[in-house]
This record gives sequence, structure tokens and C-alpha cells, in this order.
Amino acid sequence: MNHPNRPVVKDWRAYLKDFRKRNRLTQNALASRLGISVRVVENWEAGINKPAPYLRRALKDLERKPNDPPHRL
Repeated sequence: MNHPNRPVVKDWRAYLKDFRKRNRLTQNALASRLGISVRVVENWEAGINKPAPYLRRALKDLERKPNDPPHRL
């Protein structure tokens, strides 16, 4: 079930590229922060795979402001 306050991402390729741009991260930097290989990020942006739910939550946690509450599933 989707959380009512979170939009559903339909295009992960575009979302991830925009996410990196907004947060000034390279593919390598994003992979490092998530503890995954850069190849995984490349595959997401190429549309080969989508992030697993726990990595989607980690992406949201990376983007949140310091005083925001943590995201929950």
C-alpha cells in the first residue's frame, strides 16, 4: 500500500537523474552513500532495474532536511 503523503514514482530513470542533480551527487557518490556498486545506479538510470524498497527509503532519507522526521514505510 502506498503512503498517502508520498508520490508514486513512475519513471525511476528520470527521478534518479533529477535526485542526483538536486543533491549534487555523481553516480559514484550516490552508490557510495547507499553502500551499493556504481553499476547498480547505472542500471537504475538505464531502466534495467528499479531500486529495492529499502533503497527507495534510503534515497528519501538522503534527501530529507536535518530537522525533518525520518521516513517510515
